[in-house]
Amino acid sequence: MKALFLKYYNKTATAEERSELMEKIHGLDDHALADLIQSAGEGLSVVDRVIDEDKAALMLQHILPKPVSRLYRAKWWLSAAAAALLILLAGGYWLITHPKKPAEITAIHATNDVRPGHAAAVLTLGDGTKVPLDSAANGRVIRQGKTTILNKDNQLVYSASAEKEVAMNTLTTARGQTYVTVLADGSKVWLNAASSLSYPVVFGGSERRVTVTGEAYFEVAHDASRPFHVMVNGGEVTVLGTHFNINAYPEEGAPKVTLLEGSIQLNAGQKTVVIKPGEQAALEQGIPVTENINTDAVVAWKEGWFHFEQAGLQDILRQFSRWYDIDVVYENPVSNRKFFGIVKRSKTLLNVLGMLKDNNIGFRIEGKKLIVTSE
Repeated sequence: MKALFLKYYNKTATAEERSELMEKIHGLDDHALADLIQSAGEGLSVVDRVIDEDKAALMLQHILPKPVSRLYRAKWWLSAAAAALLILLAGGYWLITHPKKPAEITAIHATNDVRPGHAAAVLTLGDGTKVPLDSAANGRVIRQGKTTILNKDNQLVYSASAEKEVAMNTLTTARGQTYVTVLADGSKVWLNAASSLSYPVVFGGSERRVTVTGEAYFEVAHDASRPFHVMVNGGEVTVLGTHFNINAYPEEGAPKVTLLEGSIQLNAGQKTVVIKPGEQAALEQGIPVTENINTDAVVAWKEGWFHFEQAGLQDILRQFSRWYDIDVVYENPVSNRKFFGIVKRSKTLLNVLGMLKDNNIGFRIEGKKLIVTSE
């Protein structure tokens, strides 16, 4: 596993090796993860000897309510160009690419914390009726015409039926919510926080068509006779059966479509592009395509993780804002420091913010506001 970690860090890992590493990391407990990263640090120290000062330092830190004396026994590695310190968050690690001076190892103790998001949504039926979906609605059966909709285990499942008049439904998640639905054709869609999916209760005719806002991951059931179309922000994605992710949050710029399996066609304006697995396309003029995308990082949210690669502070906090249902306020200008990290989305806000505080980024929480006081 150490060798996989080093290949991942150096961006030489194949897609299969990245998936293998993520699967192994997600299965580790906190102490095993700490041992892995500490062991990998020996390899990183060798790598860092020949890099420039823009390379980061990793710092080992544990912010669970456990004894911290074990942390001080961590071995530190220093190179001529950069310090290599390992940072371990509860269930995750961070790499800071423009570090300031190493911070002391501390635990976070605070009562003003924010709990993570959870599975919940609102289903809007064809007649405008709104049905809250949460743990209290588990097992509920919703009927719309001849269609039966079962809400069970945080998942909305549609039965196939022969409707004469097809109604449109909309599944909506607020900030701090996520949900899954299985459409009448068997296609499965995961909705991230602050997102929506509009779709017919059954797919009639020669095509399947849905509309998405925010972020969603699709596993489309194969049906060669009826292409599956996703409308998003003025663009269109067309597939027969495949797995892909759409990130169309307005604050993130042009919608980005990332393909994991199969092939998809993208249309924006007068331009049409077909992409392959491991590629990402932006639905904007020209439809630029980026190859060799780390798809594990793109869909980590679906598996319950934050996964950042060379992400700026504002990029990170926008994701936190949607998942923890908070507004972010900056009291000072933000620098261009970059971060790499994998952190469980099940952690509280203070836990995931601990590394920022220990890297000279101050903050305070006031109700539903996260105020960044220094950077």
